[in-house]
Amino acid sequence: TTSPHLHFGIYTMGGAVDPLPFVNPAIKSPPSVNIPSARLNNFQRLNSEVRINQILLPKQTIIYTNAADAQNFIAETPLGQPLTIPISFTQSIDNQLNTKKITVEIPLLEKPITGAAAKAILPAGTTVSVLGIFNNHAFVRIAEEEGWVPASAVR
Repeated sequence: TTSPHLHFGIYTMGGAVDPLPFVNPAIKSPPSVNIPSARLNNFQRLNSEVRINQILLPKQTIIYTNAADAQNFIAETPLGQPLTIPISFTQSIDNQLNTKKITVEIPLLEKPITGAAAKAILPAGTTVSVLGIFNNHAFVRIAEEEGWVPASAVR
C-alpha cells in the first residue's frame, strides 16, 4: 500500500546501527554506540515508567530492542508497536523480578494476548521466574523457555 521506496541499514555484530551519521555530510563522525551486544535484539525491561506519545508504559514493561544509537534503543512492544526508549530507562531481564507459582494449568504463550500460540502447557504448581509484564500478562522463564502467561495465573 506504499509507493516503492528503499530501506538503508548498517548492521554490525552487535545489531542494527542508525545509518544517518554515515551518509549525512553535516555529521563528521558517527557517535559511538557503547551497548553490550547482548542487549541488542533481545528482551529488556523498563526500570521506570515511560510515556511514549499517548502510551504510558509502566515500570517492568517488557520491550524488544532492535537497534541503538548513542542514547536510545529503537525497540518495539511485544505486539510490534515501534518505540524509541532512552537506554537509561531499561535494564536486562537476566535478573528475575521474583518467583511465582502457576495457580492453574495454563499455556505458556508466544505473545501476551489471549489466543496466542502456545509454546508449552504449564501444570498448576509450576514455579516460574517472573521477568516483566505487558498487557495484563507476565513474561516468565521456566528452565530455558521464556513466554507469556496471564498475570492472574501467577501468585
